[in-house]
Amino acid sequence: PWKQVCVLCLALLLFVLTGCGQGAGATEPVSKVEGPSALAALGLPIDAPDGAEDVRYSTVSDTVAQVEFTFEGRGYCYRASRDDGDFSGVDDAFADEALRLNALYDGYEAEVLIRAPLSGGRLAEWAWEETRYSLYTADELDDDAITSVSLKLAEASHAAAQQQTV
Repeated sequence: PWKQVCVLCLALLLFVLTGCGQGAGATEPVSKVEGPSALAALGLPIDAPDGAEDVRYSTVSDTVAQVEFTFEGRGYCYRASRDDGDFSGVDDAFADEALRLNALYDGYEAEVLIRAPLSGGRLAEWAWEETRYSLYTADELDDDAITSVSLKLAEASHAAAQQQTV
């Protein structure tokens, strides 16, 4: 148990220091912000799911909204951006197999792609119109757990974007 605790603490420290991922984005400026209203002001209204703990809000290079949180005992990094290219913060190769899901909200549909980085964890990605989203966890979890959180946030992200345009 002692070794496992040390390894877990080290992994958590690396997760926090790299700004969510495993290297990408670590050199980009991260600025803490007060809450979801600051992210909505950027036109990227995202938030942690209900029941999340230790929620922290920030921006990366003033173009990526970022919410880090703990949900059901696992750490997550949730991001949104309108920029092209990879903004997930996960700099790793991925397993060949991927899980593809459909998120539905108010007549709109988005494909949620869930991949497994070779170093572990899961990365989910989706888009609603011009905004793209990513959800990353370094924690190992089964398909049901990542599916549940990903679909919940995908549907919430569309609802928030719709409310912002009204």
